[in-house]
Amino acid sequence: PFAARPKQTKQTKQTKQTTVTATPADIYQTDSGYTIELEVPGISKEAISINIEDGVLKVDAEVSAAETGDNVVDLRRERYRGTVKRSFTLSEEIDEESIAASLDNGILTIKLARREPVEEKVRRIEVN
Repeated sequence: PFAARPKQTKQTKQTKQTTVTATPADIYQTDSGYTIELEVPGISKEAISINIEDGVLKVDAEVSAAETGDNVVDLRRERYRGTVKRSFTLSEEIDEESIAASLDNGILTIKLARREPVEEKVRRIEVN
């Protein structure tokens, strides 16, 4: 149901202004379809964008730095801030119209239902 891709581990790409990270994901097969779970701790649902474009499910989230105030000097900043991105190539069996997502305790859950199988009709053509 998903295109073969190399195993993705936590990857970070540093740019001048921000960091882009591929967040860990688990994918489960169920009787009715598939479930993708992504770790997005500390990210609000308003900061998450999920889109489908050309059969690719794209998840983007922006993690902003906490404001510390005018009279505060940062001694150490270890918490991640930047952009989290993941993409999944969907197969034809996924019903793109019924994809649903929820966020609970830092886990983004995306439910992907399978399309109902279409029976191929056999039509006989007479030769005249």
